[in-house]
Amino acid sequence: MQELLTTSALREEISRRLERESDAAWRIQGLRGGATDFVLAALSAEWKRPVLIVVDCPERAERLADGLRAVLGEPFDAPFLDRRVHVMPARESPPLEMISPPSEVIAGRTAALYQAARGDRPIVVAPLAALAERVPPPEDLLPSCRYLVVGDELEREPFVDDLEQLGYRRAGVVEEPGEAAVRGGIIDLWSPGSSHPCRIELFGDSIESLRTFDAGEQRSIEQVEELVVLPAHPFPLERLADAAVRRAVQARCNELLVAASERRRLDTDMAAAAHFPGVELLFPYCSSGVASMSDYLPADVVTFVVDPPAVEARLDGWRRDLDEARDAANANGLFYPPVERLFVQPSELRDMLGRKPLVEVDELETVATGASDRRCLRIEVRGNEALQAARAQARRLRSGDRLAPMVEELRALADGGGRLAIVVADDTQRARAEHLMDLCGVRRRHHVRGLGRLLDAGTDGVLVTTGVLESGFQLPADGITVLTDADLFGRQRRPARRRRVSRARALTALAEASPGDYMVHVDHGIGRYHGLKHMVVGETEGDFIHLEYAGGDRYYLPIDRINLVEKYTGAGGTPPPLSRLGSAAWERTKKRAKESVLKLAAELLDLEAFRAVHTRPPFAADAGPDFEDFEAQFPFEETEGQKEAIAQVVADLARDKPMDRVVCGDVGYGKTEVALRAAYLTVMGGRQVAFLVPTTVLARQHADTIRARFAEYPVEIAMLSRFNSRAENQSIVERLAAGTIDIVVGTHRLLQRDV
Repeated sequence: MQELLTTSALREEISRRLERESDAAWRIQGLRGGATDFVLAALSAEWKRPVLIVVDCPERAERLADGLRAVLGEPFDAPFLDRRVHVMPARESPPLEMISPPSEVIAGRTAALYQAARGDRPIVVAPLAALAERVPPPEDLLPSCRYLVVGDELEREPFVDDLEQLGYRRAGVVEEPGEAAVRGGIIDLWSPGSSHPCRIELFGDSIESLRTFDAGEQRSIEQVEELVVLPAHPFPLERLADAAVRRAVQARCNELLVAASERRRLDTDMAAAAHFPGVELLFPYCSSGVASMSDYLPADVVTFVVDPPAVEARLDGWRRDLDEARDAANANGLFYPPVERLFVQPSELRDMLGRKPLVEVDELETVATGASDRRCLRIEVRGNEALQAARAQARRLRSGDRLAPMVEELRALADGGGRLAIVVADDTQRARAEHLMDLCGVRRRHHVRGLGRLLDAGTDGVLVTTGVLESGFQLPADGITVLTDADLFGRQRRPARRRRVSRARALTALAEASPGDYMVHVDHGIGRYHGLKHMVVGETEGDFIHLEYAGGDRYYLPIDRINLVEKYTGAGGTPPPLSRLGSAAWERTKKRAKESVLKLAAELLDLEAFRAVHTRPPFAADAGPDFEDFEAQFPFEETEGQKEAIAQVVADLARDKPMDRVVCGDVGYGKTEVALRAAYLTVMGGRQVAFLVPTTVLARQHADTIRARFAEYPVEIAMLSRFNSRAENQSIVERLAAGTIDIVVGTHRLLQRDV
């Protein structure tokens, strides 16, 4: 039997039965997209018990967690102890290969286990693969967690020794979870699960202050009163050197017929009791036992399984992948611990998925074919197809009141007598959405923290909140309509995560340099690069850049100061002479370069004066709602540099002087989007745009990007390239002359006289 319920009635039904029965089970049908996030958060919000939500894949877990935070009003960077929503990540590495997962994954798993056991009403979202992986038993993990409060006694040396036993890596600068830096009475560390690293300031043997700080800029963010220090590694690395552990690993190597050279390498790595690639695979030998997520969850946990058929299909696929990995390891004579000590067996996994009280969330409505202990409930969910169709109609218009169809549909939703909410990713999108509401005549708006307030809200006005929801939806029984960025602007925007300098990024920057290449240090000049060297200097262990200077002098630069060097790019291909450390010659070279730059600057100033006397008709003076609609389709939050560059380019277009601006930025920092904003204004102003690129490959890439960005607009785009036939290129040139092509992309072919 199925019942069609409101969200409030569903919550009351399940909550009431949970108080009476510990083995209750339900199947909720009809939920999909953002409605799933909304209803699951509404059910969990007031429960005084933990919740485990199982999904099929990591991507779905991240989307669902974002949606839960949007409904509950929880910032993604909320303090660790204040957070309810946690993702239990999978290892993201081949199941039986000696490859270490990223430090963020190790940190996320430890944090999720801690919160599952000791958190305040935690909501743990886990993909099936994460549940399938064994974890250290609670009696190993939980006692090693430290809880610090301002004013507590804390002896520096024993605490630093404890950090080393907990797996923290000593570094000069803390950049990643699991790192620690010690400078006198200041201890910086980044505990797993925390959004930012924390600085502990000691006064004698007492904690004087705790402050979070930005890992990239190393600047303080705010003072905090408490800190949980979690283990940075699944087990103490010192256990690797234990004779019994090494004998057990060697016995397993003999059992698997691992080559003698590989056995020796593995034993040597273990004897060092330090981190090496794939060391996490050895945790069954270094822990007192193995456990699973279910061992950390309290007895009153409520289990949700979202899309059970997809989870079951993923379970079958995971079993096949594991069997293939085991066969490949055996065939290649590779070491791996017994599979049952690394992974939960399928029968145990199915028991976890069926643990009661249980709520299965099925997107499809199915007819029961036999007896079932699940009580079936149904919620009707509709999409916002009418608004999406109106938006598509508006995009096809090139002139007139282009937003009229969309404004009309939004006005109908606002005046429909139900409860309307808008969820946008950031403050920029919120301003655009509110401008759209102004065009609709909807002036009464309520800014709330969390979409969950919608259930208790009235119908006077629109609720506006920030967050990320998978999709908009309508719940007719509740009289609720929720709109997202995708409904209003065509694309879902993800919230920006601040870029930070990390060891991985530093190594990427060095990837194009090979030993023997020349590099330039800002203070010491030109040296020959000899690769990276792992060293211990004093109490700091880390990677250093090895540079050779004249006379065979060696200079070691810490990797965290990579911003002081760059690859030498002199002209002519002639090897440059090496600088001499301590010599004044490099300072004289920099002085001559500065004088040359000043001379060039004077020449550019004369050129600018010449340009200043020339004028052109201004255009794009009114970047109104149409331009805001185009901006809102950008699927990422603009960086501060992007915002500044866009504002300056738009101002240039509105002046009567020819634009002369260079937009600089690293790869992936959004320069193309700045150009596309200018292209939109230019085309809508009745002019043509040429994108000049250096290679045909870049021409193809940019043409694809531009077509995707302008897909919903009546803009004609073409590419002049050797990939085209001569007839195609000639046709493009003729259409350019006729004005029927709005944007053309090409290489130096664009500079020929016939264009």
